[in-house]
Amino acid sequence: MNKFPHREWLMALSLAGAVVVSGEPVASNVLAAPPVQTPMYGDLSVTHASYKPFQWAIANGYVKINTNAKGKGKTVTMVNPTAVLTEADALMGITKYFWGKEVAATKPINKNTNSIYYQVAQKKNLPVKGNMAKSPVLTKGQLAVLLMSAHYGKKVSVETAVQKMYQAGITSGNAVKGKYPKTYQSFGVNDKVTKSVFVLWLYNYNLNKGKLNVVQPKPSQNNSVEKRIPVQTRYGTIYTHYGRTYGTKSQAEYDKAFGIIKARVEKAKKEGWFKDIGTTYMKSLWLYYKEGKRASDYPNDPIMQWGLNVVDGDQDVRYLIEKKGLAVEEVIQLINMKELSFIMEIEAGAKDPLTGEPESIYDSLVLKQYDCNTTANVYLAIADIMGYDGLIIASDTHAETYVKVRGEWVSGVEIMTSNLFDLLEKKTHYILTPPRTGLK
Repeated sequence: MNKFPHREWLMALSLAGAVVVSGEPVASNVLAAPPVQTPMYGDLSVTHASYKPFQWAIANGYVKINTNAKGKGKTVTMVNPTAVLTEADALMGITKYFWGKEVAATKPINKNTNSIYYQVAQKKNLPVKGNMAKSPVLTKGQLAVLLMSAHYGKKVSVETAVQKMYQAGITSGNAVKGKYPKTYQSFGVNDKVTKSVFVLWLYNYNLNKGKLNVVQPKPSQNNSVEKRIPVQTRYGTIYTHYGRTYGTKSQAEYDKAFGIIKARVEKAKKEGWFKDIGTTYMKSLWLYYKEGKRASDYPNDPIMQWGLNVVDGDQDVRYLIEKKGLAVEEVIQLINMKELSFIMEIEAGAKDPLTGEPESIYDSLVLKQYDCNTTANVYLAIADIMGYDGLIIASDTHAETYVKVRGEWVSGVEIMTSNLFDLLEKKTHYILTPPRTGLK
């Protein structure tokens, strides 16, 4: 395909905002009409966001309730949704959820049943603050750490826990001026945990924990074709690492060109190229989000003023960091991944023959002839190696790779989700190489 205008990039359209429930939100796939039935609890309405999560938590024994409370002259069940939880209260639910059989088989050290939950928690190396004799009041930050540490089987920092909670849609944090920015500050790490918050988080985790376990295929450590993914092409079978041929026509072409890309990516990772903040924009991006620097902090440095003003106005980067929970390091990595696709073709000495014929990673990196197709395939291979899914969208005159990040499609860090679906719907473009994990 001809590359005119040279390396043109499609512009993203506006994205629809995420739906958030007022107060502590439930997961998006929980936002259904409340069940039509008689309320079971004397202090919790059937229309409350935590009603269904409480039903689930109570049925599984994850929270304590009072089934013999007196209300209006009769016995009612009270769940006490606003009660402040202790660490022991949360450990009862967490240990039963993750290691129910071990909890059932564990005997209390004394009459204090909390000893069971602390015994299991300590055995699993959960970073608890208290002990079976004295259990402190729990904060949202501590609950996030306990939940994510249990999920990953190792202690995680509060910063990582907050990021993962946002990533999986377990919480949207606290409202700030009517919006949910999903920042560390708006998470409320020092807020006390109520029973309602606890059951919502555990319920949302149960529904969305798969979002924390997305494992991209890794290249085989053994070069034998038997351990690879066979792809049937009109030229024959090519044994691949990720189920993509990147336009190559033979096993020899694939092995040669993919090996070049993999070696270059590994070299870049080892040298820290994917975290390089040497350029003005990268440095500004780092300073803006890591140290809170703004253009006004550099009255005598017009270059840094320019960079920080660009970062301040970059709505796509702001969305990825504040709404999708990406770390600044990952944003920089995504930018560099796209840049590397161009750099590799430049390093190879590839030239555009202006024929529109080059299409594969072999064409540009070995035969030294590039076109938009070759660049797109190199970018796609880099994304696969770095653990992301991607696709190539094409028209009669252009092809380009988009990378999937937290449910969004990006080119570098330019959000292309709306534009992608708009172009496909209008049928002006088509998917040349489909994603491995689906469009959504």
